[in-house]
Amino acid sequence: MSQQDDSSNMDSNDYPANLPFVKIFTKGGFRAAVQPGKLLLAAMGIILIFLAGWLLDAMTPSGARVMSLTDPSGQTTTELEAYINGSFTARRDFTAFRDQIQMVNKQQLKTMLMAPPLGKSDDSADKLVQDGAALSAIRHELNSRFDVVVDVLARRYENRCRVIQEEYGNTVEIVGDESVAAQTRDRRLQEAETVYRGLFQSLMGDQVESSQISSWVNQLVQENPRAEGDIREKDQKRFAADQKAILDSCQLARSLAFAKAAAGRGIFATFIDFKFQRLHTAAKALVFGCDLKTVKTQFYELLKGVCWMTWFHPIFAVCLMIVGLAVWAVIGGAICRITALQFARDERIGAILALKFSLGKFASFFTAPLIPAMIVLFIAILMFLPSLLVAVPYIGEIIGGLLFPLTLLGGFVIALVAVGLVGGFNLMYPTIAVEGSDSFDAISRSFSYIFARPWRMGFYSLIAAVYGAVCYLFVRFFAFLLLAGVHGSTKFAVNLDGSALISIRGKLDAIWPAPAFGQLMPDIAWLGLNWSEKIGAALIWVSVALIAALVMAFVVSFFYSANTAIYFLLRRRVDATELDDIFVEQDIEELVAEEPGTEKSPVEPETTTEKTEDKKEEPALDKTSEEEDKSSDEEEGTSDKSGNDKDEEEKK
Repeated sequence: MSQQDDSSNMDSNDYPANLPFVKIFTKGGFRAAVQPGKLLLAAMGIILIFLAGWLLDAMTPSGARVMSLTDPSGQTTTELEAYINGSFTARRDFTAFRDQIQMVNKQQLKTMLMAPPLGKSDDSADKLVQDGAALSAIRHELNSRFDVVVDVLARRYENRCRVIQEEYGNTVEIVGDESVAAQTRDRRLQEAETVYRGLFQSLMGDQVESSQISSWVNQLVQENPRAEGDIREKDQKRFAADQKAILDSCQLARSLAFAKAAAGRGIFATFIDFKFQRLHTAAKALVFGCDLKTVKTQFYELLKGVCWMTWFHPIFAVCLMIVGLAVWAVIGGAICRITALQFARDERIGAILALKFSLGKFASFFTAPLIPAMIVLFIAILMFLPSLLVAVPYIGEIIGGLLFPLTLLGGFVIALVAVGLVGGFNLMYPTIAVEGSDSFDAISRSFSYIFARPWRMGFYSLIAAVYGAVCYLFVRFFAFLLLAGVHGSTKFAVNLDGSALISIRGKLDAIWPAPAFGQLMPDIAWLGLNWSEKIGAALIWVSVALIAALVMAFVVSFFYSANTAIYFLLRRRVDATELDDIFVEQDIEELVAEEPGTEKSPVEPETTTEKTEDKKEEPALDKTSEEEDKSSDEEEGTSDKSGNDKDEEEKK
C-alpha cells in the first residue's frame, strides 16, 4: 500500500480532523473550564462584580431605586416585571408609572402608620413618610415588641399542649381505647405545632392572610375553662392581652415587609436575580425539554431587562458597564490566554502569568468592545444634529428629503457595526489572547469571521450553548448534592438542640435552611435568631455563597474557554492558519520550555517565532558576505595596482 493510501486512511480515521467542532468539547469544554486556575480567576471576577454592584446599590439615591407595587394579597410587582409585561415602554410612561407607584405606596404606608398598633397622628405619619423614616420607625417598634411576643407564643403553645395532654387522659378513661386516644392526641398536638410555627413565621415577615392569622391566634390562645372567680377574671385579661400582642406584632411584621418594598430595592440586586432566574430556566428548558420556544422567551425577556436598565437607569448602567469591562478585561483575558496556550501547544501557565499577560494588554481588552459602541454612538449623533433642521417649518421637510439618503447610509453602518458587535463580541478577547494584538485587530478579525462564516459561527455557538447548558446543570446538581449531603449529615446532630427563640425548630434549620436545586443560597430569617445564631448563620452563608460563586465561575470559565476554541476553528477556516500558531512572549516561552531539573537537548525543534527570526537573519548574512567579498576584491585591486606601479618605476 502506498504512502498516499496510508495517509488517506489515517485522515479518514481522524475524527477530530474531519469534525473540527469536536475540539470545542476536547479543548474548550468541561475539562478546560474546571481547571482550578480558571475557576479561581472567574470566582474572583464574580466577587468583584458583586461587590461593585452592591456598592453602587448603596450609593443609589432613594428616588432612583427600583419601585415595587404591593397588592392587598401581599404579591409584589417590581417596575422591571411591569416593563417586561408591557405596562410601559416610553420614558414618559415609565416616569408616570413610578410616580403612581410612589403615590400609592406612600398612601398605604401612611394608613398603616395611623392604624393600630402604631396609631400615629395624621401629621406625624405624613412627616415620617415624606422624610423616608417610616421603615425605621416600624422596624424599631417591631424589635421592641419581638422578644415579648415570642415569649407569649411559647407560653401559649406550652399551655395548649398541656391542655391537650389532659384531655387525652380523660379520653382514655371514657373511651377505653388507648390507640384511638393517642391518634387524637397526636393529631391535635400536630395542629398546635403547625399553628405555632405559622404565627412565628408571620413574625418573620412571611406574607399570610389576616384571616388566617386570626384563626391561628384563636386556636392557640384560648381561655382556661376551669378558672373561676378572680382567677378567671385575670385569665380573661391575660387572654385578651396575649391575643392583642400577637395580632399587633403580626401586623407590624406585615407593615415592615410593605415598607421595605415601598422603600425600593437596589438596581443591581433586582437585575441580577432576574438574570439568574431567566438563565436557569432557559438552561433547564433546553436540556430537559428541548423547548426552544421557552429558551427564546427567556432570552428575549433577558434582553428587555438589559434595555430596561440601560434606558431607565442610564447612569447606573454606564457605571456598572465600566466596572464590568474593567474586571472582565483582566479576568476574561487571562482565562482566554490559558485556554489559547493549552489549545495550541498543550502547555499550561498559572493564573499569575495569565494575569500578567492580560494586565499588559489591558487597554486592548478594555477598548475592544467599546470602540464599535462608540462608532455607533458617534454616527447616531451625526445623524441627530442635521435632523434638527427638519424641525424648521416649510424648508425643513425639503432638507430632510435631500439628506435622507445620507441617513440611510448612516443607518446601514450602524446596523453593520451592531451586528458585528453582538455576533463577534465573544471573539474579541480570544483574538487578543491568541494573536497578542491590539483592539483594532480584535475588531477586524471578529467582524470578518462573523460576516465570512456566519452559519459556521452559528453552528459552533449552538453546539457550545447546548453542551454548556448540560455541563452547567451537572455542576449545579453536584453543588446541590454537596450542600444537601452536608445538611443531611449534620442535621440530626445539630437539631438535637432547638433554636433559641422557638425550641421546636431545629438549630440547623434556623441558621441554615435546607438547600434546594433551584436556590442554593439560604433564605435566612435573621429576625428569628439570637446574637450567637446570627454569627453562625453569617459564617455558613459566606461558605455557601462561595460554593454558589464557583457554580457561576464555571459558567464564566466555560464561556471564555469555548469561545477561544471557536476562534481557533474559525481562524483556520477563514485565514487558513494552523491551529498551533500562537503569539508567545519570550519570557513565558522560556518559563514553559525550561522546566527545573531538565537540560536542554542539543537539537531543539524550531518554533514559529524562531523560524521567522531565522528567515529575517538570512538576508543580513548574505549582505555581510557580499560586503566581505567586495572589500577583499578592493584589497586585491589595490595590491595589483601598487605592483604595476612598482614595475613601471623599475623600467624607467
